Amino acid sequence: MIIKKLKTIITAILAVTLYLTLTAVSCDITPDMEDNGEVVDLEPEPDEGEKEKLTISITPPTVDSTDPTLVPNSQTTIPSDAIVITFKDGNAEIHDPVKCLDITNNKGHIVIKPRSEGSYSYYLQGITDNGSVEIHGKNRIKLNLNGIGITNPNGPALSILTEEGCYMKIEDNTSNRLVDGNAATNTAKATLLCEGPLDIIGKGALQLRGKKADAIRCGGSITIDQAYILIKEAAGHSINCTSGDIKIAGGRIKSLSTRSGLTATDDDKGSITITGGIHRFSTLAEQSPAIQAAGNLAISNRDTIITDTYGDASHSIYASGKALINNTILCTYTLGSQIPACIYGEDDIDITGGSISHITAKGSGIFSKGDITITGGSISAISTEAGAAILRSDGRFSISNASIAIHTESSYNMAIYSKGPLSISSGKVDLTSFNTSMGTASTMDISGGFVYCYSLAGYAMHSDDDMTFSGGLILALGSDGAGKALNTNSSILMKGGRLVAMGGKSSIPDESGSTQQSVIYNTTLYEPSVVAVKQLSGNFIAVYKATRKFQPTISCLISAPEILPNTTYELYLKGSVTGSDHFHNIYYNNFNYTIGFLAKTVTTNGVSGGVNYFYE
Repeated sequence: MIIKKLKTIITAILAVTLYLTLTAVSCDITPDMEDNGEVVDLEPEPDEGEKEKLTISITPPTVDSTDPTLVPNSQTTIPSDAIVITFKDGNAEIHDPVKCLDITNNKGHIVIKPRSEGSYSYYLQGITDNGSVEIHGKNRIKLNLNGIGITNPNGPALSILTEEGCYMKIEDNTSNRLVDGNAATNTAKATLLCEGPLDIIGKGALQLRGKKADAIRCGGSITIDQAYILIKEAAGHSINCTSGDIKIAGGRIKSLSTRSGLTATDDDKGSITITGGIHRFSTLAEQSPAIQAAGNLAISNRDTIITDTYGDASHSIYASGKALINNTILCTYTLGSQIPACIYGEDDIDITGGSISHITAKGSGIFSKGDITITGGSISAISTEAGAAILRSDGRFSISNASIAIHTESSYNMAIYSKGPLSISSGKVDLTSFNTSMGTASTMDISGGFVYCYSLAGYAMHSDDDMTFSGGLILALGSDGAGKALNTNSSILMKGGRLVAMGGKSSIPDESGSTQQSVIYNTTLYEPSVVAVKQLSGNFIAVYKATRKFQPTISCLISAPEILPNTTYELYLKGSVTGSDHFHNIYYNNFNYTIGFLAKTVTTNGVSGGVNYFYE
């Protein structure tokens, strides 16, 4: 069962499903099979031949047009020098202790212009269903949301038109709501509009609806910490920074928007940094990333971020600059067509830690036009329809100290592909695909780690240039017929490590360039459940419990440091093997093999990288 083979992926998916359930989004991911999906044994059996199709059924979120009665819970302690605006009874009361402001009140629509510049402090409180606040000036102001509910049918609910921006505090334990209108006369760019930098802090809650355009739009940098921000709808972007960068250090943000969710569009400074908080950004339209940075992107928040997109060509996360992901729980999924990526980078992408889960129907998991470097953390990904390679780099692709599990069901998708050199030096890589599992247009170099590549209808591994093995434990299973486990347009070089490679056609190392011996067993029948190689006067050096059937032929390549020149080896078939130390049924330590029968013997040649055959 494929559930047994993809324990890492399924575990991640269950976590995503649980989170989405808690956040009121339906997400069902089930295998199509007749045993009701019962999982009896979670121990992975990675090389089974039968592969049931997975189906992904995700219901996009919809706009909830209802709002519960706002309970402001306004705080009673207000500084004596603060300007206080209190909405009630369809109008507003204004307390102005500074006496140097021109204040216009048109039935609850407030416009404030200072006669002399200063860093004024404002408190907004009360509820109105037809009002607004517009604050002008040059200097930075302090604005306290103290249990405010403002709906403006014809424009922004709150406009901060100060050159130096605003320090906004959402008062602790208060509930606040800002809503614009969708009337034809509404020309608002956002419900909350700020011309300069905007800092949002506080342990209160702020709910917004951007019925006409953006929910929050800022002409300067944005920083957010502690606050809970709920954007129930945005006809434009949820949070749009048009000049400067975005920094989120904590709090909780949940948004649903037609266009991009969290976006910084400044070509020079449009970077996004997330170092804390639990956040979710959902988008519905085409070409609308959940997170979009015109500059660099850094996510290292140690909490959870979910990004989900439903429109065509809508990447879940998009970075024009470099992208760094570290020490975070990141769940991304894309349901649109036209090959959207869960993480798309115009430049290099570095992943140094954390846990990343990708679900995509017709796209890729990670796509970089530069290099991809993964030096830690775990990545799990599923794709069920045609798209690009799940992890793809137009430059170099390097993996070390990471755990990667990928399953793709389309015959057009590779699990991992790079145009530049591809290398694995440590960690664990599990790939299951219907096309070639792992490929590169350049060289492939595996020097360490645990690597498993399974292809049902292609090569397990492919390289246009040399394919070199110098360390690690590798199992490569190509397809029946013409499918090779290892395919290259250049040479297969065995220089170390332990390798078992099976396919319909032979994968033959280059003797002149290799430094480690190999043995090959070709047969027209495939019945054994165990293949074992033993030195004539020594121990078993390779025991593989195989359950996948190849028809009509099979070619099995085995290479290990214990296979030496000018030495006789025996090939055993069938029998049984048990033990705790195995990787996808390659037993390499602390195992017990009950012998089936001796099938063949071979004496290796004297070449250090020699290739030897157990002939029929």
